[in-house]
Amino acid sequence: MIRDRRDQDLVRICEVIGELGDHFGSSASLEPLRWLQEMDAEVSWVFDQAPVSAVPTRNVVGHAQIYRPPDLVWAREVGGQEPHLLVIGRLFVKPSNCDHNIARFLLRESVQYVDRQGAVAVLDPESRAMVSSSTDETRLHRGTYPGR
Repeated sequence: MIRDRRDQDLVRICEVIGELGDHFGSSASLEPLRWLQEMDAEVSWVFDQAPVSAVPTRNVVGHAQIYRPPDLVWAREVGGQEPHLLVIGRLFVKPSNCDHNIARFLLRESVQYVDRQGAVAVLDPESRAMVSSSTDETRLHRGTYPGR
């Protein structure tokens, strides 16, 4: 189930980042707690495989955040205005047989949230590896960082 991230989840989420290795680069690998908290996110969600909402659990296996673009380059990339963009980022799932299904579920729920806000969803480039090419992305723009 998807639920709001709580402070008690952060240790487990940092462990999941550790299992992903260098996928997110040095910032996430070396300082995962800071990396998870550096964006002023509108929402931060976890995917918890526990059948109940007891916290903390060892069953948190996925994470997603939705936040405003970090700079105006994002708005120019998709031809929009910054107030109308929301970034889906910090999207990752612990490696397993069903990790892409969980990632797709987190992505779908994130896009629906952005739609309800009347904004355009932009996928953070660092989250691309967790999104299968078969995922329906008709309402999702992929952001790019300057110089990439």
